[in-house]
Amino acid sequence: MAEQYDRRSFIARGMKTAVGAAALGGGGSALLGACSSSSGPSSSGSGKSAIPASPSVGISSLPPKRGGKLVVGTYSEVSGMAPAAATSEFDSTTFTYAQAIFDPLAVLGMDGTIKPYLAESISPNESYDVWSIKLRPGLTFHDGTPCDSSALVANFTALKNSLLTGQALKPIRDFTVIDPLTVAVAMTQPWVAFPAYLTGQGGFVMSPKYIGPNGEISDQASVNPVGTGPFVFQNWQKNISFNATRNPHYWRNGLPYLDAIEFRPLPDDQSREATLRCGGINIMHSQDPASYVDLAGDPSFQVYNDAHGIVGEPSIDNLIMNCQTGPTSDLRVRQALAYASNRNAIRADFFDNIPQLANGLFMPGEPWYEPVDYPQYNPAKARELIASYQQEHPGPIEINLSGPSVTRYVQLMDAFRSLWEAVGFKVTITSKLQSSYTLDLVTGNFGVGLFQYFSGADPDENYIFLISTNVGRPGAISLNLARNSDPTLDTYLNTGRTNPDPQARIEAYKKMNARLVADLAYLTGWQTLWVEAADTRTMNFRGLTAPDGSRAYGFNAGQMWFTTTWLNT
Repeated sequence: MAEQYDRRSFIARGMKTAVGAAALGGGGSALLGACSSSSGPSSSGSGKSAIPASPSVGISSLPPKRGGKLVVGTYSEVSGMAPAAATSEFDSTTFTYAQAIFDPLAVLGMDGTIKPYLAESISPNESYDVWSIKLRPGLTFHDGTPCDSSALVANFTALKNSLLTGQALKPIRDFTVIDPLTVAVAMTQPWVAFPAYLTGQGGFVMSPKYIGPNGEISDQASVNPVGTGPFVFQNWQKNISFNATRNPHYWRNGLPYLDAIEFRPLPDDQSREATLRCGGINIMHSQDPASYVDLAGDPSFQVYNDAHGIVGEPSIDNLIMNCQTGPTSDLRVRQALAYASNRNAIRADFFDNIPQLANGLFMPGEPWYEPVDYPQYNPAKARELIASYQQEHPGPIEINLSGPSVTRYVQLMDAFRSLWEAVGFKVTITSKLQSSYTLDLVTGNFGVGLFQYFSGADPDENYIFLISTNVGRPGAISLNLARNSDPTLDTYLNTGRTNPDPQARIEAYKKMNARLVADLAYLTGWQTLWVEAADTRTMNFRGLTAPDGSRAYGFNAGQMWFTTTWLNT
């Protein structure tokens, strides 16, 4: 798809749209590929049931070779690269670009723990309301500036003061330089999961030369990125290519193996797959299950999907219910919509039965997972609930289902409309471009909205989207998109945020999930499927390691890492 809607990119789109900033498009590529866009069968409604890829795909134990340029096909173009800039929309493609240029302070390990990366250590005080971050010695940015505690404070100040990222960092009170490599981050409350925020956008560290005394970000920061990462930015032709070369002074000895890397935005799924087939790119990511079905049995390609390989909380395709106004403010209507939704049929028709159904926010195998009583397809039960509601509100129940104007989403909305109308709802569909659709979501101008949501290394990363204090007045901005006010849910969210006992946090999130399902503020569909496909020359594209040598999560919600990738030429 040319556009993606998930937790990571939501704040960027929502907040800058809400304040009237210029909307940024998904970016159509002027260079669709090096060959024809014809790629054979591509319909994901074929009814096939693909077998999940082996977890060893993309992991190599062979001696790495040096040299060569890796060409990467991405599903969209990037709006900007500065982590704290309101013009930088950090979706999966932006993370892929950024992880070549910047290093995060921490990474998510394959065992689910947070591993220090650019930081040497990240440690709390006894009450978890002060965290000390110690950087590794000898770090320098690509422009020669030292990466030290003053640089870290400048970055944190920019993140804290940013309209984009400041919402997620509200618990931070101030920063104090302890020594040349150590910064203390003081909180207004205990924040147990703070290190999880340092694995992504909040943990990328850029050159302080681009940051003003009050955290102001230079316009050059987004178009001429300077970090400490494995590759050094060279040039960028928007919608055509982004180029970077090997960092000869990289702090991780011997890395990277590649001489250069090039990112090419190829928004059309079929065109991206066709370009891989004809050798125009070495590797790609996709949300289209057809890419997995088409390529998985071909020995010319290495294909991985994350249907059963999620570490942390997955991204979920779901329907957001407006709990504040309209018929969906009544629980009976939300329940009726859930009972009328044949998720298994839609999963088969659109996704080849590959992704797992999501009965809530967590999947089996995650520490926070516990079976919940999620409404299963039952048209008769849906009709009963509709009749109950209509006794108090006579007349048809009108539901407006909205989503982005992307072909697959439009088809999904039409499928839900057919199911809902079959039990008695009157349904209209609204499709909009991302700028106006995002504005509708943050201001509550919707009934039911199709969205991707909820991925994170820790459930606390979704705190700001679920807590009742972030419910806005009707028509006002609301980070809690569903506008669901539930004090009991808040209790579990705050326990998960502040209680340092791991088991207590697990129990709190199990209860939170059950409560959220009871509220039906979100009708969860299925885990968002991501596919990574490469030619046979591209080695170790999922083999990311932490500095301590342990395995790190090298493919997360479409985010690709190439620090340890090499070409078998």
